[in-house]
This record gives sequence, C-alpha cells and structure tokens, in this order.
Amino acid sequence: MAFVDLCGSTRFMLRCSAQEMRRLADELFVAAQRVADAHGASVVKYLGDGVVLLASDPDAALEAACRLVGELKGRTPLRASAGVAHGRVLAHAGDFLGPAVNLASRLAEIAQPDEVLVDAEAWPKALALGSPREVSPRGLRAGWRVRAIGVQ
Repeated sequence: MAFVDLCGSTRFMLRCSAQEMRRLADELFVAAQRVADAHGASVVKYLGDGVVLLASDPDAALEAACRLVGELKGRTPLRASAGVAHGRVLAHAGDFLGPAVNLASRLAEIAQPDEVLVDAEAWPKALALGSPREVSPRGLRAGWRVRAIGVQ
C-alpha cells in the first residue's frame, strides 16, 4: 500500500485559479495511472491532492511510489512525498482499510518533499533500503522504524 501526496497543495490551491487547480488534478491523475500500470500497481483512490496505490507485491508498490514522486516533481508545480507499508488490507464497501493503509497514510503525512518513507517494522526487506530513521506517526507510538528514500 502506498500513499502519494502533493506537498503544499492547500497553500497552492488557495492562491491558484480554477484552471490551475484542474491542471494539477489532471497531471496527478495521468501520472498516477501511467506509473501504476507500468509497475504492476493499481490506483485505488484519488484524494484530490494525492493517490492511493495498491499492489500485491510490496516491491511493486514501493517502485510505483518512488517513480510517481519523481514524475510529479517534473509534471506539477509541487513536489510530492509518499508513505509505503506492507501488511493486511481489506477491501470493503469500495474502500480499503487495515493497518497497512493507516500506516502508509501516516508515513506520507510526515515524509519530506521528494521522500518516500517505508515501514521497516513489518517489511524486513525494507531494511536494505534508504537511510534509517525513527518517526512518530500520528496515532501510533513514537520511535517507529522506517527507511527514508530520497527521490531525484
């Protein structure tokens, strides 16, 4: 599960025109669809200023999130960040829920622009990625172990 979010979108949308807001949403939509398709992931939700990606292979979700963060940097006036988590996900009533969904969302909230935070606690393979960090995701305990991957 990956959450990809455009950083600073609220400030941007407060000062931009309706046409600029539409262009931003269109660029996000097109880039997300293309990247998800190319990496074996699916866009399961649009959030206005972000997207939720789902893949059965956690490596595919991570690759798609990293690629999309990079793509958005070149396609929009805003930079993006992402959170990626691996674990249980339940599809219910047209939405997705579960620990991996919540954690990916919380990691995206605290990731810096051009950064992907990967849950290193439930996904041991992530320990070989990026640089180690401990974070305090909203609603979760302090000291959560993640790996931070900078995206060019």
